[in-house]
Amino acid sequence: MNEFKPNPRNLKRLVLAVIILVSSVVALFTSSPDQKQVSITPEDRFSGQVLTVADGDTMTLRVDGQKVKVRLQGIDCPERQQAYGQEAGDFIREQVQGEQVEVRKLGVDQYDRVLGEVFLNGENLNKELLREGLAWWYEKHARDRTDYRDLQDEAKREGRGLWSDPDAIPPWEFRWRERE
Repeated sequence: MNEFKPNPRNLKRLVLAVIILVSSVVALFTSSPDQKQVSITPEDRFSGQVLTVADGDTMTLRVDGQKVKVRLQGIDCPERQQAYGQEAGDFIREQVQGEQVEVRKLGVDQYDRVLGEVFLNGENLNKELLREGLAWWYEKHARDRTDYRDLQDEAKREGRGLWSDPDAIPPWEFRWRERE
């Protein structure tokens, strides 16, 4: 009876292929479902007119005749049913409704919304919401934004907006509780 002996070179190729395959699968399942990795280039800046404001951190723009939904990256405003949810939406609506804004695109989420920073006349609205105490720093999705953390800490110290409530619940916890 002939005994099968694998070719060492083919065995190395097979092991390498398996390693690459496993690495790809691991990367696929460990990346955040809320944000796709997108490199930032100058082309990732665009302007548009604000058509609607859904809530404090989501708006729809008209960009080159197309509707584009934008989610403010790195922050999370209270849900409309939460304390300060209506205030966050009203604050942004008063600022931008019908206005031309600039967006620095940082990615695209699982709902095909552009994730970005929104600017009105050079002012960063993501930061303004934090400064006013109308949003949480969404650390899970913006760990490197220590400027966001600092603005949130300042609003907390000053007791602004939602930070006037010692029992304020982060929106991600509120959404989780609502699903149960």
